[in-house]
Amino acid sequence: MSSREDSKQRLLKAASRLLEFDVESVSVRAICAEADVQLPTLYHFFESKRGLIEAIAIDGFRTLSAALTTAIASNGPKSSDRMRAAFRTQIEFASTHAPLFCLMYGRAHSGGVRQAYLDATIPVTDLFEAAAAAGELSVSALDGATRLHAAAVGGALYMIRADAPNSQQAEAVCEAVLASILRARSQPIQPSDQVPEHAGALLSAIHTSPEALEPEERALFLKWLARLAQSS
Repeated sequence: MSSREDSKQRLLKAASRLLEFDVESVSVRAICAEADVQLPTLYHFFESKRGLIEAIAIDGFRTLSAALTTAIASNGPKSSDRMRAAFRTQIEFASTHAPLFCLMYGRAHSGGVRQAYLDATIPVTDLFEAAAAAGELSVSALDGATRLHAAAVGGALYMIRADAPNSQQAEAVCEAVLASILRARSQPIQPSDQVPEHAGALLSAIHTSPEALEPEERALFLKWLARLAQSS
């Protein structure tokens, strides 16, 4: 790695570490000091602190996309197992990179960051398109992928901001979504009979901690949960 590329990577890593302390409020001088580079170096690579923050988000989406691709490919031929793996991967990524995940999904993006966000949805979209082609879905591929993605991101943000990681609750959300999108067979996927119960419990939990999600995130999450709670 060249010294120029090394300096760029040090800046990215330094800013990522400072996410723990709200990078928005950290000065560019503090970032440069953390990375052990001179101030002009930051402006050479990123033009501004905003550019550096956007580069961190882009890198995060690329890392998550690679993790999703690996998880989906390594969990056997069954679409349902691959969907569970994709859901768990997003929850685990959020758990181990909470400040980065909030930067990635806790705000609206445009330009290169928006494109990186869209690219990170490709592994799951491809998975659902294959499942739809095989006749395994009761909804469209886009609808199914959107439901799983919204549930994973909304659930992850809720757990981060409520500071209440709950793997069983996350699994219940995943199963509820799968039950609502996978085509029923002679032996229905379990625990499909418990979908309304799980969704209702999550609705109650979110209502007791409304501050855990931003208004837009909460509205989207509640929309899906309300639909699942009314299913039968």
